[in-house]
Parts: sequence; C-alpha cells; structure tokens
Amino acid sequence: MIKKLLFVSLLTSGAALGQITVTQYDLIEPTDVVEQAYDQSLSITHTSAGTDQTWNYSALVEDSSGVFNVGAPGWANGSSEFPDATLSGNDGSGSGDLFMRKTSSALDFLGLYGDPVQSGTDEAYHFDPQSRITPLPLTYGTTDQNNYVFDITFDPGQGADSIRSKQSVEQNFEADAWGELTTPLGTFEVVRLSQMEISTDSTWAYFMGNAQLVDNSKDTTYSYSFYTNDQSARFPLVDYNYDPQAQQIVGDITWLKAQPTSSIKEEEASTFSVYPNPVSNNLFIEIKESGARYVILDVSGKEVMSGKVTGNQIDTSALKRGAYLIKITSKGNQVGTKKFMKK
Repeated sequence: MIKKLLFVSLLTSGAALGQITVTQYDLIEPTDVVEQAYDQSLSITHTSAGTDQTWNYSALVEDSSGVFNVGAPGWANGSSEFPDATLSGNDGSGSGDLFMRKTSSALDFLGLYGDPVQSGTDEAYHFDPQSRITPLPLTYGTTDQNNYVFDITFDPGQGADSIRSKQSVEQNFEADAWGELTTPLGTFEVVRLSQMEISTDSTWAYFMGNAQLVDNSKDTTYSYSFYTNDQSARFPLVDYNYDPQAQQIVGDITWLKAQPTSSIKEEEASTFSVYPNPVSNNLFIEIKESGARYVILDVSGKEVMSGKVTGNQIDTSALKRGAYLIKITSKGNQVGTKKFMKK
C-alpha cells in the first residue's frame, strides 16, 4: 500500500508558549525539499491528550532517511489526470509523482501517477474522493471526518489473470494536545493531531473471468502527528503509529531532519539576496549589478509583478499570502532566482 505522506514544523525561539493555529500558509509549498529521518528504535514515549504539555523527544535517532521534493502540479508527469491538485511531490522511490490539494480547509492526498504495481506502464491512481492528510485550520480541539476508497486492478504477472484490491477507509481526526516539543532540531510550539483510521481491505483474484475473494479484513490504526505554525518548517515534525491495547508505538517514528530548503540551486541564488523573508510589505534586494530588473512568479509559474529594481526595494503589499519566486536580470542576462514567502 502506498505510504502516506506526513507533514509539519521547525524552530521557534524566544516566543511565549501558547496554543497555536496552523493554516494552509504554514504547510509545504512548491520548490520545498524536505528531509525526513526514520527512527526504528522506539526511543520516545506516547503521552495522553491534554493542554500545555512538554514532550522531550531529543533522543530520536536516524536509522535511515529520505527526501521529498515538492513542486507545482504542472511540473509532474500526469498532471492532467489531477486537475484539482495544487501541489505535486516525488520521493525518488520510482513509484511515481504524487498529487495533493491544499485549501483553507484541508491538505488532501489525491493520488499518484506512475507504476507502483510494476506493470511496465504509468497510470493514474486516484483516491475517491481524497485521502485527508490534515484538516485546516488546525488548533487544539479541531475535529474532522473523511471517507475514501482506493480501488485498483492489475496484472500480477503469474497465477491469476488479474488482481483487484479495494480499500475503504474512514478517517477520524482530533487535535487532542498542544504544548512544547523538543527534537534533535530544537524546541517548538506544537499542536498534536490524532487520527483513527478504520480500513476494510478486500482482494479478489480473477481466473478465466471468475472472481474469487481471497482477503476481506478490517483494521484500525491510530497515528499522531505534531504540527507548528512556523512558516520556515512546513512539514510534520514527528509522527508515529500507536497501539492503544499494547500501549506502545509501532513501526518507524518519522521526524523532520532539517529545515526544508529550496530546490533552486544555491549558486544561482547567491548572486543577490532578499529580505525580510517572509515579507509583509517592502521586499529589500541586495545586488551589485546596476539597472537590474525583476519578475515575480507565483508557484504555478504565472507572472504577477515585474519592473525595475529602484531603491533596492519592491512593494509586495498587493501580493496574496504564499510562496513566490523572484527572478533578477541585468543587461538582459539572468542574475539568479530566489524564493520568498509573503505573509
């Protein structure tokens, strides 16, 4: 089964501890490169729900790691199959390109385009209507419910003529705790999202047109994810599955290894700098070249502003909240590209 992608936070410093709210503007954006680590040693302890909590997960270790690259839908293969997507992603595993939709009410996983069953042909695989990653806005006490079906048929290559696998899932969410979380990266203000997922899995094998039910099982899983509203993070800081009967964490613990970086090459972006980032109104540009011009693009690649760099600053007050790219040219030659956030 396709591994569910998870997301959340990074460093907060000097701020008073308090209950936070996570919105769509605090989560992943195109060009983000996210590094996650996987701890197999179960080095942390699950706690019950509650307010103003302290979690010390500094003992997390890195047994393995992975990178998730985030882009606009049009940057990925099969984007026409997911017209409602606002984000794409690829983890480099070769299984395909993932498609997500981020709105003010939720971050959803729509499906993927690729060859996860190794049939030799890339196809679109959809969640019907969507698998929910997190409801939004997310704050203590937030609850949500979502249902989806994942139904695929493929050629197993031997034995049966074809295999049909259908998964029907009920998702129940609750932001059940908030407080202060410490990981190997530092200390963060977070809200914890709990999820109960009830899954009915059915598998049929087809022999000469006749279907045979070979599996029909029901399973309930419980997972916990920690989110922050620090826009420099944009991904789940820690998440894990938990068995309430055995009272223990099961499987790998996933944690954010490093602050997400941009897929823009550093050597290209280093020829000029922009600040503050994120910006409220005036974006200042430091550049040695004279007579430079700029173009600002939204995450879909659409030009939203352009002009001459005058007085080393640009008024961005008309821009909506979100991620943007600024391209600088001088004497017709491109100087570089930089990503910035508008708050």
